[in-house]
Amino acid sequence: MELEIHLGGSGGQGILLVGSMLAYGGLQSGLEISWIPSYGAERRGGISFCAVTLADHFIACPVTDRPDLTLVMDNRALATHLPRLKKRGCLILNESLVTAPVSRDDIRVFRIPLNRMAEKIGTPLSANMLGLGAILGISRVLTLDVMKDTLPLVLGPKKARYVPANLQALEEGFHFAEGLVGSART
Repeated sequence: MELEIHLGGSGGQGILLVGSMLAYGGLQSGLEISWIPSYGAERRGGISFCAVTLADHFIACPVTDRPDLTLVMDNRALATHLPRLKKRGCLILNESLVTAPVSRDDIRVFRIPLNRMAEKIGTPLSANMLGLGAILGISRVLTLDVMKDTLPLVLGPKKARYVPANLQALEEGFHFAEGLVGSART
């Protein structure tokens, strides 16, 4: 098993946190991991990107140019990352902010209103955790329990007060995506 994941958005949307969560969760699960963060000169509003590979074997090259799964948080990320996604790959797009059309019919598209869902559950800054939950619900690369255990480790003691809200968002995103996958099978 090897899953290459690209995460794209803008600075401040928590893309790098999602990437580090996937990487730490992979380590907790005994997988080989590669985590490559990248972001623009500005922190908020600049381009934010992260590539994560999770595998049950040695990862010979950490560079990924044809991911299996891509999460895009805004239109700029869609324009950048859509062409790179493998045929028959999965695109998770934040329907709250992505208004541009998806110009490919050789991929699976999961439209999830991440920002609206975050506002609805009372944690407007947790769209990234909803996205992470969606990645887990669609890919099944890691279990929800592993990610729940990983969250406090990644956030650390200084951000421990954010763990409950992020756990709720993680679960909501997982179950929402699980429903999308289930309805696609029927």
